Amino acid sequence: MRRIIILLSLLILIINPFLFSLGRREVAPEVTPVNPNWTLCITAFDVSQMSPAWQTAGDLAARNLVAALQNLGFRFRSDDEIEFYRDYKWSSDRAAVAKNLATRREERDRLIFRGDPEWRYERNLRTVEAQIAALEERLAEIDSLPPIVEEAPVFLLCQNNRNGIFPDPPPAGAEWRFTGTNNLDAFLTGTFSEFHGRVFLELSMYTRYSDSYSYTDDVLFSPDDFGHVLAEISDRLAVEISVIVPSTLLVHAEPINTIITVDGSLIGPEEERILSPGTVEVTAFAEHHQGVSLSLDLHEGELTELFFNLTPFALSAFEVNVPGFPGSGVFRGSLFLGETPLTVELYGPEYSYLSVVTPDGEVGTGIFRDNALVRGSAEYGPGRVDFFTAPPAHKEDQIVENARSNFYRSWGALWITLPVSMMAAGVAGNYIASNNHVIANNLYGNDPYKRQQISDRATFGNIVTYGTYALIGGAIGWTAFNIFRYLRASSGDATPIAIVPEIEIEFDIDDIDIEEEEEEP
Repeated sequence: MRRIIILLSLLILIINPFLFSLGRREVAPEVTPVNPNWTLCITAFDVSQMSPAWQTAGDLAARNLVAALQNLGFRFRSDDEIEFYRDYKWSSDRAAVAKNLATRREERDRLIFRGDPEWRYERNLRTVEAQIAALEERLAEIDSLPPIVEEAPVFLLCQNNRNGIFPDPPPAGAEWRFTGTNNLDAFLTGTFSEFHGRVFLELSMYTRYSDSYSYTDDVLFSPDDFGHVLAEISDRLAVEISVIVPSTLLVHAEPINTIITVDGSLIGPEEERILSPGTVEVTAFAEHHQGVSLSLDLHEGELTELFFNLTPFALSAFEVNVPGFPGSGVFRGSLFLGETPLTVELYGPEYSYLSVVTPDGEVGTGIFRDNALVRGSAEYGPGRVDFFTAPPAHKEDQIVENARSNFYRSWGALWITLPVSMMAAGVAGNYIASNNHVIANNLYGNDPYKRQQISDRATFGNIVTYGTYALIGGAIGWTAFNIFRYLRASSGDATPIAIVPEIEIEFDIDDIDIEEEEEEP
C-alpha cells in the first residue's frame, strides 16, 4: 500500500505541469514600439529685414509658439511616416548586426594564420563559431520580424526650447544632418519682413521622414494685430503637428463688454477661434457682474457655441450723513460723489471705500460690502449711514505711516548699497592683490620712497574693503530694525482678534469691618 501511494505521488508530480498547461496558449512576447516620441525644435526667427523696433519680434514669436505647443500631447503618424521609421529602424539594426557578423567571420578566417596551438585554435574557433551562429540567428530574426513603429507618439519640444534657447537654423542642404545630430523629428523656422507698412511672416517646418519642408504657412498683418496673429498661427501649427481636424469655438456674452479668455488667451465675443481638440478652460467676467469659469471639451471638426449671460451684482442704496456737519463731501475712493445728505448706491459683493470730509476738514472713513459696514468710523442703520468725523492725524502722530515710510526708504537704500559696496570691495581687492604682487616679487627694488608708496596703497585698499563691509552690515542692520519697528507699529494698530472686557469690582466701604487697635495707656 505504501508503494502504491508513493507511485501515485510521483505520477501526479510528473503530469502536474501538463495539467496546468491544458487550455492555455503560449503568450507572445510583448513588443515595444520604436520611436515613441516626436521631437520638434523651434529655431531662431530671421528678423534681419525688420526695423530695430521689431528686432525682438522673432524671440517673442518663438516663445509664444513654445507656450502654445506645450499643451500638445501627441501626434498621429501618417502611413508614409510610419513606413520611413520602420525601414530606417530595420536597416540600421540590420546594418549593425551585419557589420558585427562580417567582423566575426573575418576573425574566424584569421585564426588559421595566427599559428596558435591546436587546442587553443579549436577553443577560439568554437567561441567565434558560437558568436557567428548567434549573429546569424539575430539577423534572421530582424528579417522575419519588422519593427513596430508607434503610431501616436508623444509630442515633445527639444530641451533647448524648454530652456528658452532657440538655436540658429541649419544652412540649406544641412537639414538632414541637423535633425540627426540633435535627435529631432522636425524643426521649425520663420522669417519676418516688411511689406508696405505691414509685417509678413513666413513659417517653414522641415520633417526628417520627408527630407523636405513639408509644411509652410504665411500671414500678412498690421503691427497692432501681432498678438492675435501669434495665437492664430499657433493653432494652425498645432493642427499640422498633431494631424487632427481642428475644433471651432464661438462665444456669445452679455453684457457686451464681457472679457473672455480661453486657456488664458484673450478672445472677443462673437469671434470664431480655431483650436486644437481637447479640454480648455473658458472664463468670462465683466465689471460689476458675477464671473464664470468652466472646463469645456472640444471635439474634432465640431463647432462649439457658448452663451454667457452674466448676473449683475445686487445694488445696495443708503443715505450718507454726517451729524452736525451738513454739506460734507462724500468720496468713493478718490471719486467725489456729492455732499451730505446723499444717497449712495454700492455693488454688494465688492468692497467699497467711502470717506467724508466736513467743511472744517475733519475726516471719517468706512469700508462697506454686502450691505454692511466692514470697518470704519460710522454707524450703519437700515438705509442710513452716519459718519463720525475727527481731525486728521498730524504727520508726527501717524506712527504706522512713518514706520512704513522708514522701512521703504531703508529697503531701497539696502538694494542700492549692496551692489555699490560689492563693486567697491571687488575693485579694492584687485588693488590690494596687485600691490601684494609688487611687494612679493620686490618689483620696487631698494627704493624706500616706492616701498612707502606701495605700503600706503595697500593700507588704503584695506580701509576701503573694511569700510564697504561695515557699510553693508550697517545697511542690513538698519533695514532689519525698520522691519521690526514697522511690524510692531502695524500690529499695534490692528484690530485685536478677541476683546477681553475689563473686570470692574464694586464694593461698599460700609461692608468692610475695620478693627481699631486699643492704645496702651
